[in-house]
Amino acid sequence: MSSDIAKRLSYQTSSLVQRFTRRVSDLRDHPELSTVVKELNAQGAIQEGLRLFGEGQHQATGIDGSMDYDERLEMLLFYVCATAFRCPLQVNEGKINLRLRQAERDSRLSASAAVPLWLEDLSEISRTQRGAETEFDFERSLERIPYALMTLAELSIAVDSIQSRNARIVFLDRPLYATFGPASRDLRLMLSIGETSLTSLPTPKEHPSMLDLGLASVLGPGDLYVPRRQPYLTYAAIQRILSHDGEARKTQLANDLGLDDKGIDKIVSRLVALDNKHNGELIEKIDTSSIVFKDDVKGYWERVSAIAREVSKRIFQGEEHPLQLSNDKWLTVLDLGAVNAFLIYELVHQSQLKNALVVGITKDTGASEFTRSVLPYSISKGLLKPSKPLPGLKNDRAFLTMTASTNSSSIKTPWRTVAYDTCFTTMVESGEPYAVLKAARKLVSRERMFVKTYFQLRTFTTDSATRSPVFVYDRFFNHTVDESYSEKMDVLQLGAKTKIEPCFEGASTNPFDNLVLHILDQGDNPEVLEALGHNQLLYLADKAVKAEVKAMRAMLRGVADLELGTLTRKERIFSLSRRYRDFRAESEAARSRAARREVFQS
Repeated sequence: MSSDIAKRLSYQTSSLVQRFTRRVSDLRDHPELSTVVKELNAQGAIQEGLRLFGEGQHQATGIDGSMDYDERLEMLLFYVCATAFRCPLQVNEGKINLRLRQAERDSRLSASAAVPLWLEDLSEISRTQRGAETEFDFERSLERIPYALMTLAELSIAVDSIQSRNARIVFLDRPLYATFGPASRDLRLMLSIGETSLTSLPTPKEHPSMLDLGLASVLGPGDLYVPRRQPYLTYAAIQRILSHDGEARKTQLANDLGLDDKGIDKIVSRLVALDNKHNGELIEKIDTSSIVFKDDVKGYWERVSAIAREVSKRIFQGEEHPLQLSNDKWLTVLDLGAVNAFLIYELVHQSQLKNALVVGITKDTGASEFTRSVLPYSISKGLLKPSKPLPGLKNDRAFLTMTASTNSSSIKTPWRTVAYDTCFTTMVESGEPYAVLKAARKLVSRERMFVKTYFQLRTFTTDSATRSPVFVYDRFFNHTVDESYSEKMDVLQLGAKTKIEPCFEGASTNPFDNLVLHILDQGDNPEVLEALGHNQLLYLADKAVKAEVKAMRAMLRGVADLELGTLTRKERIFSLSRRYRDFRAESEAARSRAARREVFQS
């Protein structure tokens, strides 16, 4: 039987190898793909670094986090830790130098927590009904909590590093866009439920209202780009009214938003509905010619950012249980997701305010938008003119890794792809002549928030086709530079043609991404295989947090077992002290050890 399976496996594997070989062959001799690849211009990067940072010595910081959890006596123990390594960044007329040999851990930029939780209270935190879950769903619910806490730790450190420690470059070992997506989804779900513990958490300032949280969910600090299309149009109107000190004439508002009389009437109706939903907290006065907001509305972000800081302080510095506010009030996963979304908005704001560069780096990704939307759009713009059909690879990393390797004479490291707006991740080819792309599902995501690109840093000296892995970085949209790379394009959304204004680099070179590539090129360590083509600061932070979580787990598990052991003996509930699978695994391991000893002795 085993030989038959081996034969079939050999045949099937051989078929797959032949298929892969054909794909690699199809990617050979495609020099035109170099038009969607940008090689480093070191001198241009230095000039952009001087513009952004100024001449002198600055700080670069790498932040990473780790998490784990235990289950003991129907109690869950969550462990999270995040830390930062920093090094000097020297910028002058001749070069940009990331001094990695001087890298050190910054003890002031760290956050850790151990959070206990009874299994029966899990549904209160995860917003799920445990009884209706499969074991797989239950495990996912468990992992959501430490993941949300770990994200909170990393983002809090990132904000603090720019705001208080003057870091000019911040590397995060996570994608910014893919972190914001789930966090904003949790925020929207929390708002749709209509209640949250965030509005009752004690803070030094006033409590935020549900209206404050709703405004912050789209407007952030108020200086973000809000698209003038659905579902953002109402908030674009609110942003413009707030920018005019909370008062605007309808005619001017219609002109700013590009609306006719019917369109502005719809906006006014939606503002009135929003005001009614929040018990008259939004509108002070509305008449035939103007709209006036209440004075208190303007302070929404101050209240929301205060609550985000308070949640972070409570979890990582407080002595009380970080998630339980009272017997019946908890901070839920949705609340934590909402706070993470607000922290990302604050990170955008601080990076713009302090001229800092925040870069999220992704090691492993199964993304496919480069091949399914960026390349088709590049072809439609005339940027890419394939000499023959491109192979139908659906994984961007695989496509770019093989492309760079098989066309090594025309694609030199370090390189990156054209920089593109992350709204391309939610689009596919439309097949229509009047719009190249359409929403992959219902809506195209918000543009001009994040910019993304793939990159590769190293070539082996003995073989130009052998290279370091292809990674991904994304960054925040920078209004000063990226505005000139934003262009209007028609897409299909909900069956109708819609205009969006994403960032797309095209044929010219965005100096901001050229600078990022130069800094990334300075930041890896070719002497360490795990850091090759990646980032040395993140590598150091990764090793530190994993070791700390491991030590934390070993120590705190003993503390918890000491407390729980007393309860076990007192209440005679030994069968609950460990999971049945753990008992069985220990018994089977003991039996195996005993059997091996008997065999050895005989």
